Amino acid sequence: MTAVRGRRPIDRSPHAWRARRAAREAQDRAAAWRFARAVARVREVDDVLAEFATSICGRPVRRVEAAPMRSAVQPPGVVWSIDGDVMVEFLYEERGPSRLVVHEIALLRPLRKQLRSGHVTVEHRGAART
Repeated sequence: MTAVRGRRPIDRSPHAWRARRAAREAQDRAAAWRFARAVARVREVDDVLAEFATSICGRPVRRVEAAPMRSAVQPPGVVWSIDGDVMVEFLYEERGPSRLVVHEIALLRPLRKQLRSGHVTVEHRGAART
C-alpha cells in the first residue's frame, strides 16, 4: 500500500521497510566506526595522562567515553579526569578536525608533542571556542 503525504508517495510495504532499516543500520555502523577511528587517533592521551597521574598527582585516571547517538545531553567524545577534575576533553566532530581541549596547562606541551595530526586540534581551555 502506498499513502500520499504531500506530493511524494510513501511505500509502506514490508520490503521497503526492511530496506530503510538496513540503510539506517548501515549508517549507524559507519558513524560508530568513524567515531572509533577518531578515538583511536588520540590513544596517546591515555599514556600521557597515566604518567601524569601516577608521577605527579598520585591518583588514578578515569576515562568516560560517550559514543555518538547514545546521549542527547552529552556530546560525543571522551573525557579524562583525575579525582573528579576534568583534565582533557576530546570533542568529536563529524566533519573537519576534532578538538582536544586540555584543562591542565602542564599537559598541553606533552599532548601537542604526541598528537601531531591534521585530524585533531589540541588547544588549551582558555583558548577553546565555545
